[in-house]
Amino acid sequence: MMLLCFFIQIFCGNWLETPALRERDSTLLARTHYAASVADSCLLERNYSLLYDPATYTSYWVAYPLCKGHLATGREDSWAYDPSLPDSLQTSVLKNYMLERFATEHYKSNYYARGHQIPNADRNASPAMQAQTYYSTNLTPQLQNGFNGLIWAKLEKGIRDCAQNYADTLYVVTGASFELQTPDQVGGDGSDRVSLSYVVNRNDGKRLPVPRWYWKAVLKVRRDTLGVPVQASSVAFFLPHEDLKGHQYKEYVIPVDSLETVTGFDFFPSLSDSLEVACEAQADWNVFQKFDAVGGQPKQSSQQSPKKKKKKKK
Repeated sequence: MMLLCFFIQIFCGNWLETPALRERDSTLLARTHYAASVADSCLLERNYSLLYDPATYTSYWVAYPLCKGHLATGREDSWAYDPSLPDSLQTSVLKNYMLERFATEHYKSNYYARGHQIPNADRNASPAMQAQTYYSTNLTPQLQNGFNGLIWAKLEKGIRDCAQNYADTLYVVTGASFELQTPDQVGGDGSDRVSLSYVVNRNDGKRLPVPRWYWKAVLKVRRDTLGVPVQASSVAFFLPHEDLKGHQYKEYVIPVDSLETVTGFDFFPSLSDSLEVACEAQADWNVFQKFDAVGGQPKQSSQQSPKKKKKKKK
């Protein structure tokens, strides 16, 4: 029952997956969703947190823990408004955004799907937790053919496979971006900042901007006997939101500190400074996959970027 779920507003969390909130985020809406626990339906478990902008109907990030206990099979489609926010601040997702079809590079007919940020398949061991992934605040207009149904789905499965083979918990942050952080990163004069595409939602007539990039940051940790992280490994992905048929998600691996540069978010701030600096310089998906909750630190490959001093963001 959805009555078992409750929602709280967060301003600063100390969970490993939650990015630091910035001063400029004060106009955005932070939420954490709880649902019936996978292990005990009488208990509530943290599902995911988000940072939502009602002006764009978009969560700039969605952060959540992921372990093999969250994973099963099956799908349910309970598209709904997020009950922690007024419906007026959201867009309706009861049906697909639009009927119009258009051509992309590899497909004669394409469309924007209701793309999940935390995938429903990352929570299919719990019907209550999975149902919350269908909230409007977790969804954005995402190109179906060549992106949502292909490279993005494969990336999501790759992270699930990693969780399935890991003895502890993965910490995942998924996000959508409309612009990068400085004009020199978007064409020199910043003009690309306003060249957005829009979807007019046929359900309610609202005009939804289409994200230009999607990204993920993923963390593993190794803990001491007190549960304190003593080693860590992380990796990030940064994908242009376009028809990427023929490309593999491994082509888009970057270090987490590079993702911080282009998005402006500080990821995994609850780690100690030394762990954060070291692991966020890594950019090797294979090394990340091999990192386990016990045992020695895997040897870093030549894909690791040079370490640099971590600057905490305000």
